[in-house]
Amino acid sequence: MGANIEKIYECEVKRLFRKGRFSKEWRWMLKPVPEAISSADAKFRCKHCHGALKLQSKLLSDNASPHVVHKSRQDSEYCPAGIYFLLSKDGRLPRLSLKPL
Repeated sequence: MGANIEKIYECEVKRLFRKGRFSKEWRWMLKPVPEAISSADAKFRCKHCHGALKLQSKLLSDNASPHVVHKSRQDSEYCPAGIYFLLSKDGRLPRLSLKPL
C-alpha cells in the first residue's frame, strides 16, 4: 500500500425509504464500499465531508479491497479521510465539501 494513495472503505449511499403508507424519502446511509457496489447504488458520498466519491478504477490486485476516492482534490485536502489532508503539515482544519451531495 503506497503512502500517497487515498483509499476509503466506507461511504454513504443514497437510498429511497418508505416514510409511511403513501410517501417515500431519500436518505443517506453508511455502507462498506463492496456492499455499496454490489447493490448498484448510484450516488456515493464521503461520510466525513459529504463530497462526491468515485470507485477506484485502476485494476485491483487479488488481495486488494474495493475502495473509493474523492473526485475533488479540494475535498481531499480538507477531509479527515483524504490523503492530501493526511499529508498536509500546515495544521489545516477539516471542513465539509464546498459542493456537498
